[in-house]
Amino acid sequence: MSYLTVNEISHVFLSKQKAIKILDSLTFKVDKGEFVSILGPSGCGKSTLLSIISSLLTPYDGLVQFKGHPYDVKTGEIGYMLQHDYLFPWKSIKENIFLGLEILGKDSDENKLRALELLKEVGLEGYENAYPRELSGGMRQRVALVRTLATSPSIVLLDEPFSALDYQNKVKLEELVFHLFKKLNTTALLVTHDIEEAVAMCDRVITLTNVPTKISNIFHLPEELRNDSPFEARQQSLFPSYVSSIWKELEKRE
Repeated sequence: MSYLTVNEISHVFLSKQKAIKILDSLTFKVDKGEFVSILGPSGCGKSTLLSIISSLLTPYDGLVQFKGHPYDVKTGEIGYMLQHDYLFPWKSIKENIFLGLEILGKDSDENKLRALELLKEVGLEGYENAYPRELSGGMRQRVALVRTLATSPSIVLLDEPFSALDYQNKVKLEELVFHLFKKLNTTALLVTHDIEEAVAMCDRVITLTNVPTKISNIFHLPEELRNDSPFEARQQSLFPSYVSSIWKELEKRE
């Protein structure tokens, strides 16, 4: 049984004039511990798909199953990290990373201590009582990452979380996420526009067509790339050929 199953998912956006079919019978599976990326044209419904997987949005048709059952959002087993950090400016860093624990009723001393250990692990020890305005963009995204992982999610959905960062900070955060997820055996689904990022970080890359959106191809990345960190993967001789193949697939489907 697959950890996450997306089965024949379709979705329609309605306006006063017409109905627009965004997603058209998307089907794929994600195994436990796997890191999968989703690439597609702007506006093809990638973020909509993540919202459906996280149960924030009900699909027009189809079914998403987690561990063989519909996902219960109250469990907090699916974490969601967005492009912007959305830290509350009036709360300290410590208060921000405890927020998910409080919402889910998991704010025990043990869980709070674990969240603070994660903050230390991402290089932000000593910033517990600082406020978001005192941190750089890269540091704020690390706080957002800790807030997401503090509830111990089984799956993390990543919606272009590095796109607002400069290249150096982006790769640094990619490295951090890669190593942390490997250590925690976290299953992840990454939406991105960056082909290099997808190839550098993931085990598989799913490419989508334009609206009405279907899966156009699934690229299984070789072990040499999967086992290397994002920075190291970019140095591999195989790396450019996979980037090129995925780029051509997306061009064909525009």
